[in-house]
Amino acid sequence: MHELSIPADLVARVTERAGRPHPFDVIDPAKTAFVVVDMQNYFMKPGFQGEVPKARAIVPAVNRLAAAVRELGGHVVWVKNATNDTRESWSVFHDWLHTPERRDRRYATMDLAHEGHALWGELGFGHELGELLDAPWPKPDPGALQVDVIEWVVQVNGKLRGSIRIPAGADRPAIESAVLEDSTIQRHLTGPIKKLVIVPGKLVNVVL
Repeated sequence: MHELSIPADLVARVTERAGRPHPFDVIDPAKTAFVVVDMQNYFMKPGFQGEVPKARAIVPAVNRLAAAVRELGGHVVWVKNATNDTRESWSVFHDWLHTPERRDRRYATMDLAHEGHALWGELGFGHELGELLDAPWPKPDPGALQVDVIEWVVQVNGKLRGSIRIPAGADRPAIESAVLEDSTIQRHLTGPIKKLVIVPGKLVNVVL
């Protein structure tokens, strides 16, 4: 909702540490969830107590991201807040940080039965399923537990120097070759290699 910029020196430090400016630049869509929180009428609709006007401006971007993730096989999760049964669990927030009038209005307009609890109508949340409370529970997919590729963290002398994706069934020689042939890692190999320490499925540390 707010424009921001990242200082160039910070980008340089991250690039030096991770080998690239975006460490998590490879995302498996089938194992990715786009989680959208609180985009409901109480926070979106003009006139509601919790209205955040700028939130409406990001709706096109939210819809674009949700459609892209869904098309690639990922999951889109819409999280809504409700005041039902929160008189005790949220008592400090409601009783100490609100006037009685605002507290009661929040209780009423974020109730499950109130319009304020519903998702903002311009969101692409799949109207064919109806409200999320009525949506079918997803069936588990045993195949989702199968890992074809593992992302290994790579260190040189104990310092993080990058990561590399290697097929899950690769043996030790294949793992060592993949690490030592990676161009990003090679830049940090400034001396003879004494040994490679491998933590199965997680980490490779090149000791010089």
